[in-house]
Amino acid sequence: MAIRKKFFDIELPLLNKEVRVLAVSKDKLNNQTIKLDLTRILKGKSLEATFKIKLEGDKPIGEVKKLIIMPYFIKRAIRKSTDYVEDSFSSNCQDGVIRLKPFMITRKRVSRKVRKAIRESAEKYLKDYTGDKKIDEITREILSGKLQKTLQIKLKKIYPLGFCELRQTIIEDIHSHQRETPQETEESPNNIESKKEQLSKDEPKEEKEKTSTKKVKEEPKKKTKTTRKKADSKK
Repeated sequence: MAIRKKFFDIELPLLNKEVRVLAVSKDKLNNQTIKLDLTRILKGKSLEATFKIKLEGDKPIGEVKKLIIMPYFIKRAIRKSTDYVEDSFSSNCQDGVIRLKPFMITRKRVSRKVRKAIRESAEKYLKDYTGDKKIDEITREILSGKLQKTLQIKLKKIYPLGFCELRQTIIEDIHSHQRETPQETEESPNNIESKKEQLSKDEPKEEKEKTSTKKVKEEPKKKTKTTRKKADSKK
């Protein structure tokens, strides 16, 4: 028999809207990826977004995995008598690791030292900028163009740029925040008290034997003193 597919609404928090996807059931939508062309939303900027579907309860939600600018859009921006600078590096965020691939085009030909300075300053600025923010905030600022504008203003001190974009943005890892219970932590007060009780109970037998032998040795000394006193009294 032919399996009928249904439309399911998938929530995309990044775009603040829902998308309908054909599938047999919600369970099969889990860990599936979808691609969306955001050219109309970004007013002519050709960008493709990849989302990964995850089920949170009964609601399928699409999380961002990639933001890629189409190659033909970058080719149109390149002109004669200009140089381009590109790079690729990973940056740590508050809740994960993100890979950024900036692409800059200078207004005129520049030397190799200038290109190196642009590349190094761009990497340093982006790592510092993304280190204090979450992945959702970074992806929203990339879509709005805020991050690219601030980067272009920063690099203007070295050399003015005619084009400054993030060619690719890839989410490599997302940290899972799991709070530890006091029983799981090794340095919790309950565990410290229990360790002290175990140490007191599990004292070595040798120490106890030593204390007992000392008492036994001391006893005959006391007896000798009493016998001497009795002998003197008889005399």
